Amino acid sequence: MKLETGNLRLLFPGETEAVHALRAAALDRAVSLPVPTGMEEDWRRTDPRRFAIEALPPAGAPARVTPDGAESLDAFYDVVVRVGSAGWSVEDRSGVLAGGEVTLRTLPEALEADPERTAGLWNLVPAPRPDDRFESLARAFHSLALVLRVKPGASLDRGVLVRWREPEGRLFAPALLVDVGADASLAVTEVVESSGDGPSLSLGLTRFAVGDGGRLRLAHVQRAGTGSVRMGFTHGTLGAGASLDAVTVHAGADLVRTRFSADAAGRGAAARVGGLFLASAGQHLDQQTLQIHSAPDTTSDLLYKGAVRDDGHSVYRGLIAASRGAVRINAYQRNNNMVLNEGARADSLPGLLIDADDLKCTHGATIGSIDPGQIHYLRARGLSEPEARRLILDGFFEEITSRLPIPALRDAVRVLLGSRLTA
Repeated sequence: MKLETGNLRLLFPGETEAVHALRAAALDRAVSLPVPTGMEEDWRRTDPRRFAIEALPPAGAPARVTPDGAESLDAFYDVVVRVGSAGWSVEDRSGVLAGGEVTLRTLPEALEADPERTAGLWNLVPAPRPDDRFESLARAFHSLALVLRVKPGASLDRGVLVRWREPEGRLFAPALLVDVGADASLAVTEVVESSGDGPSLSLGLTRFAVGDGGRLRLAHVQRAGTGSVRMGFTHGTLGAGASLDAVTVHAGADLVRTRFSADAAGRGAAARVGGLFLASAGQHLDQQTLQIHSAPDTTSDLLYKGAVRDDGHSVYRGLIAASRGAVRINAYQRNNNMVLNEGARADSLPGLLIDADDLKCTHGATIGSIDPGQIHYLRARGLSEPEARRLILDGFFEEITSRLPIPALRDAVRVLLGSRLTA
């Protein structure tokens, strides 16, 4: 696959001019950016050559099909979206789509209904960091882009579940745009899965905008299997008095590199971000977070917790960025890592980028192992050593797991972590 604008018409025939223009602009931007070599600071711990974007043909846009193949978790949501190589479907389980409280459109439909707002949300990027070439490629070759809007004042009690199933042997680039109206409330869960055990490569894009006084609960669970390589780019803005509660879970895939960022752009906005990750044999997990404060009187609280074992390798890079004029902010960042055996490795690189006065920004990181005293205590009460270690890790992860928006999702993640820890 050559990265040439002229190829877009061949790869994605029949698209509207508006969508083609967005693709072409993104591809032009990607081509203009240098190819990472591994010498750059952001890439020193992750080999960019492992993300062989040009080696796989892009997956085409799947057709819309009749809902089928419900799973037990689906029953706990208002709306369930399933996307895979066989097509994509929407199930309006509680009638919120029919009632008009929420709209779900494809990118072409959303551009026709509200071109300016849709394009603005599509093109959101975090200001403190340079453009990412792979992020531009995700825009250029997106397989399916969905736009979810909640009207002002509306509230979804159970929220929306989006299941992305990666096809084998293709470049899969799913995109989700979430627009929460003023004083509205929404919970969104994205689950990324593999369609098999063969190789897959995905570039995920998530964008969100929360209006004044709105609330968004966002969960992202990645449980792709062996052979999966994934990149993900999540970014959004919070209006005045808006709040975000986000949790990401990474417990699968051979190679993962993600960036999560949120901009407290309105006075009084608040972001709480949690991350949970597990890297086992042969797995490499590289995560970056950006807590951006571009308005005064805003807060952010971030906690990422992870465990590495065998020869697994995790990299966490965090940045708190306060723009000029963002006074009286309170930002906290913490990354706790558990190294379970020799040969496993965890790197933690927290940082600050401050261009304002009269604020409080703190960060911290820990890298340690399981306390032998805790193992001894639990074994003295009848547990085997594997059972004791598992119980300690369950407690270590629970601080994040308990923040997932749906009880059934919390249980599913606990089962997922348990299966990874005993594999």
